[in-house]
Amino acid sequence: QANRRAQHPAPEKERQRPASQGRSGEYQDEGEEGSWINTLLPFASLILTVLMGLLAWYMMKYRIARKPIVKGISTSVMLDWDITNVYEYVSTPDFRTEWHMAAVEVNGPAIDHSAVTGEVFMEELRVKGKTVEVEWGVLERQFPTSVSTQYAEFVLEGVATIGAGKGARKETWREVLRLRAGRHSFALTAQTVLEMELIQDGGGEGKKDEASVKWRAALRATMKQSLKMLQSRVGERAVVAREAEDRKAEINKTRKAKAAAAKASAAGE
Repeated sequence: QANRRAQHPAPEKERQRPASQGRSGEYQDEGEEGSWINTLLPFASLILTVLMGLLAWYMMKYRIARKPIVKGISTSVMLDWDITNVYEYVSTPDFRTEWHMAAVEVNGPAIDHSAVTGEVFMEELRVKGKTVEVEWGVLERQFPTSVSTQYAEFVLEGVATIGAGKGARKETWREVLRLRAGRHSFALTAQTVLEMELIQDGGGEGKKDEASVKWRAALRATMKQSLKMLQSRVGERAVVAREAEDRKAEINKTRKAKAAAAKASAAGE
């Protein structure tokens, strides 16, 4: 019988039962380990998020140099002229000596027309007794296509050298002229609201007091005076332009009357 049992081994189920029981135990152990990982995972994620936030705060405060916010100086004025003519006047560099920030000289390759994007010119200003030389470049422009245009814009950007000699310093300036069309409430004539904004970004070397509140106050006062001058100059030009239009209309009226009289005389003959 022993030989028969040796020749005929037990069925496969009976021989594999212990091994099957062993693997079932292993699966149970692995399941317990996975549950612990799933429990700890949210806490690990939270800790990692906090650490990343602390690292970002440290880098922003101590490592990364923060650039100060640059605030523009702005002022505005109402002009009694249509937006097309006003834009043509303020965007022509050659006219800036008549109104812009006590400008004493303007030089450039083409300053006798409304400047287009990419053109450059030099301007010498007087601000609170200081000489300021600005190398302007036309950054962008939105030209009014007709008298019915409601908005136009002229943007300059350049480097301003303030003072002379060893005490000179440089700032980056951006000047934005925004024009909005309007109409007089009673006369119903065309008007234009012009806003002038100067954004200064102090760069280079120089004394800190020149970029202080007093310097900005001097710039603001000069800009306000500029717009008063602009209002006066534009008013004078508008009067001359309207008188020219009236004369032209009167001449055309006289010509038409003479032509009608000649036609009637010829018909009578």
